[in-house]
Amino acid sequence: MSTVIDITSVGRASVDVHGHTYKLSPVERRLINKLGGAPWTIDQATPEVVSEAWAVWTALSRAAGYASASRWFTDHVTSPKLGKAGIPTVGVTLHAARSAGDAWKAADSDFRAKIAAALNCTETDLDTALGVSFCPMATMGCIAGCVTNCSYHASLDQTQKTRLLRDAFFMMRPDLALALTADQLRRTVAKAGGKDKARWRVNISDDIRWEVVAPGLLDVAPLGYTYTKWLPEERPAIEGLSIVYSANERWTDTDIVDACDAGHRVAVVFDVPKKKLPTEWNQTPVADGDSTDDLYEHPAGVIVGLAVKGRTGEIKEAMARTGFARAA
Repeated sequence: MSTVIDITSVGRASVDVHGHTYKLSPVERRLINKLGGAPWTIDQATPEVVSEAWAVWTALSRAAGYASASRWFTDHVTSPKLGKAGIPTVGVTLHAARSAGDAWKAADSDFRAKIAAALNCTETDLDTALGVSFCPMATMGCIAGCVTNCSYHASLDQTQKTRLLRDAFFMMRPDLALALTADQLRRTVAKAGGKDKARWRVNISDDIRWEVVAPGLLDVAPLGYTYTKWLPEERPAIEGLSIVYSANERWTDTDIVDACDAGHRVAVVFDVPKKKLPTEWNQTPVADGDSTDDLYEHPAGVIVGLAVKGRTGEIKEAMARTGFARAA
């Protein structure tokens, strides 16, 4: 697998990887720059680096007030959504969109000082690093109804704090955060008994193209899957990564049908209660995306239907009003 960095004359970065040229978003560009200017490869996850990663993560967790290292992975045991896959499933939960920057600004001065010290950087460094969007293609509609932001669990102080620790670790020390991720993916595969016996949800809440920033993770990961707001030409499916493209309020009904006709799977949020999803929409079959989180269960060319969700009626109404949630 060859990796080439091309900095264009206007300062935007693109990367050739997986036989495709990707224009980098600001968050992806920052991560790759922090990695020394090239995407991360698995040979960088040496035992010494993994050991250092655990040491820094433990120190960071203790700086935040935890007695030991915080949980790195969200998995099928801790997440009801991942548990619906019916197979060991793991992933890293970060903040969505610009929520990392908001959470960092809202943190008290003592917490901010301790986290910066644990990462051997300044608070200003973290202000800049966490100020980018972790979901480069986010729209007002998806931000307003984002499950990882609007759920009860997401509102808990401990959840916000733990996500912020992971955000800061990735943005300031991506070399160590990726080594830690690779170590946990290896362990998941070994425990499950093979790559096809487990799943890696590449993006739980963020929309960073980790297969571009860190193609080396695919060398050790279980079969990967993700929902994404990137378009098919911007984030094509590759071996070992199954992708469902999420329709937002900017997609027309024709856009959705055409994408399915082209063989893509498209997630659509419908303004219906749970278990009331249609089986067909605009003459396109609808698979129940609420019944399982394993995207390998859904065939090509279908709509992956999701019932509108939110802690309050106001959230659900807002999603319908913006057009993000569609009438069935």
